[in-house]
Amino acid sequence: PIGALLPLTGALATYGKMCQEAFLLAVEDVNSWLASMGKPWRLKPFVEDTAVDPKQAVDKFMALTGRGVKAIIGPMASSEVKAIKDYANERKVVIISQSSTSMELALPNDFVLRFTAPDKYQGIAIAHIMWERGIRYVVPIWRGDTWGDGLLNYSKVEFMNICRASGESCGFDEGVRYAPEAKEFSVEVSRLASIVKDSIAKYGKDKVGVLAISFEEIASIFTEAINYPELSEVKWQGSDGTYGTGKLVEDPTLAEFAIKTEFWNTMSATGESPLKESFRSRLMSKIGAEPIPYAYFT
Repeated sequence: PIGALLPLTGALATYGKMCQEAFLLAVEDVNSWLASMGKPWRLKPFVEDTAVDPKQAVDKFMALTGRGVKAIIGPMASSEVKAIKDYANERKVVIISQSSTSMELALPNDFVLRFTAPDKYQGIAIAHIMWERGIRYVVPIWRGDTWGDGLLNYSKVEFMNICRASGESCGFDEGVRYAPEAKEFSVEVSRLASIVKDSIAKYGKDKVGVLAISFEEIASIFTEAINYPELSEVKWQGSDGTYGTGKLVEDPTLAEFAIKTEFWNTMSATGESPLKESFRSRLMSKIGAEPIPYAYFT
């Protein structure tokens, strides 16, 4: 038995469904390999939906280990990995997360392996990208969990380092932190708009930018942001949490807002491999879209 803890519903469902197909393709490949060598055993996959909920991730982890699973792909969110890591260490269950990036989880001698660059490096990248885009005053809105708090901090520290070294006038606002379980963002976006409006008046719209550290709830944030003209006058910056999210493509109004604000997103790159193109074509035939790097890592 081999398990996968994936967000098939919730704020990372686009990612979770791609990774589920990648996981099943990998199992298929390993089983074909075993058959070619005449081995008498096969991998049996079990996929559980975490819905990006740490408590549900723990429950589903317990369900998998109850089936005898000793190796699990996922979970995707750092908050979920944090919730299960102690149980994994106690039970000696190997956790291989394709997308957890929180530096808080970069611990030695545990049973958690992670296949993507940690947020220390993503934060550095985000800060430099914003600076190169001409942003000098950053107003953040972010998901208040292990991942969001950490990535915001690394981005802010590096941005202010660049700021001090440049000798230019620049800054990083306290911004708006929201609860991970939030579904509606009218109050948060109203506050964001107020801060951005004041910043534009002080510094000019060309120097102000919004840093959105979010998952697929970015669609709900954009839905509210459209109502405030000042929020479409500044550049927006995202992260790996919103890279390639289908919800911004499905709604033309949200797509227009993303284009108008040049909503750029960072993502770890896939390595080059002879298997890359064949895997890409196989997965695209199943999902009908370009695979995200986390599907390759899976």
